[in-house]
Amino acid sequence: MVARFVFPSSLAEATRHATTQLVIVQHALIDTKPVAKLVGAETHRWLVELSRDVRPGDAGAVGSTLTGGKPRRLALGALPDRGSRYSSEADRKSVV
Repeated sequence: MVARFVFPSSLAEATRHATTQLVIVQHALIDTKPVAKLVGAETHRWLVELSRDVRPGDAGAVGSTLTGGKPRRLALGALPDRGSRYSSEADRKSVV
């Protein structure tokens, strides 16, 4: 048996068969064109809606929802907009 590795050319191709998609992004960047272009219009609408309920504070926050489409479940890991040396985005507690 030979293992074959295939590298997708786009995020849409990479997540085509995914039932759950996790997007980790700085909270202030969720409602921007680069994120919309990366995840696609429908998923971006769900992320913006989720971001209204997720307040990252100092350590980040997580929210998820069922979409009724593709992907079936969408999770948002929202990182803090600003950090300090005591609550850095690189801190292990920032991604729950």
